[in-house]
Amino acid sequence: SSQLIMELFRSVEMRYVRLLIPVEAARASVLNVGALECLQFTDLNAGVSVIHRQYAADVRRCDDMLRTLSYLAEQIRRDGKLAALPSSASSGNASSRSAVMSDSVMAALASELAVREAELRELTSNLEELRKREAELVEFQIVIELAGTFFSASAAPARGTEELNATSHSAASGYTADAPLLVGGSSGSGRSSPDSDAADVEMTDVGARATARLGFVAGVVATDRIAGFERVLFRATRGNVFLKQAPIDGPIADPSSGERVLKTVFVVFFAGVTAREKVQKICEAYGANRYPLPDDVAEQRHVHAELTTRLRELHVTLTASDRQRGEALASLAIRTPEWTEAVHREKTAYHVLNMCTLQGHFLQAKAWCPAKSLPRVQEAASSLAYSAGAGLR
Repeated sequence: SSQLIMELFRSVEMRYVRLLIPVEAARASVLNVGALECLQFTDLNAGVSVIHRQYAADVRRCDDMLRTLSYLAEQIRRDGKLAALPSSASSGNASSRSAVMSDSVMAALASELAVREAELRELTSNLEELRKREAELVEFQIVIELAGTFFSASAAPARGTEELNATSHSAASGYTADAPLLVGGSSGSGRSSPDSDAADVEMTDVGARATARLGFVAGVVATDRIAGFERVLFRATRGNVFLKQAPIDGPIADPSSGERVLKTVFVVFFAGVTAREKVQKICEAYGANRYPLPDDVAEQRHVHAELTTRLRELHVTLTASDRQRGEALASLAIRTPEWTEAVHREKTAYHVLNMCTLQGHFLQAKAWCPAKSLPRVQEAASSLAYSAGAGLR
């Protein structure tokens, strides 16, 4: 009765056939018969779990190969210099669909895919590391260019203040530029009193200790986070920091994500070890990249020149690595559609074999077939019967 009901939903006359396939030729038999595209197999193991079926391990192996092929295809699509991958339908013709790969060829394909994936992952990792290093060097160079102006701008007023203090101190102590460095005991006007010498030494020590306690942290933070960054700095240190900032003209590459974003250079001045620890933790929380900026202007110029040289050398290495990876992707783009179609056929064959039941040295399969296509199925099964003992009923 169920067969009569199913006939109502079919547009052509159907036949329910049974296939007896030898175990040693099961995969090749299913691929050859399945290439006719006129069989609808029924599951004879409906009560058996998928992981407990006979060819579950082969299905997992095909899944691993498809995962590798998916990774290769994704890397090819991400590369903007390569054309889009052709679809399996357009790349495969009738002869390629009917061709059946042997077990040894599929095993060699699995090994080759593993090697290609490892090579591409290594090339991609090296290229990403080089790009990250380049982005860091570019950020460091911009920090020196923008944050260095904070130090150079304050250098001139500081020198003027030192000259003014030196002039007033010389006038108070009676020192002139023409006076000798060592003054004899008879020239009383060129010697300072012991009380004034002690006061000068004490003031110098206090100034040195105050300078030693001052410090700064320089770096780069995203422009859209600079307002919150400044507010948290002020609250965490109770206003005992001084923040200088300068926006970068145009977006730059972020070392962590590789995306181009707008960023701002900052320098935080503080006093004390506790304040330094707070500033460093806030920088980490806001994703700010810190760089060792020298406080001496001449040292900043020296570091900037070194960064320019390193960036030039890194660009040459980056170009060579990018070219090597592009050549690897170009060779993969030619074969990936063909490999993907072959592995999909392989997985489909094992799915069909998992629907069969084992009867001695044969696998029994049942399928629906259009009556007009039955001669083609019988012919395909007969060609297998002479070579491996397969049969159709």
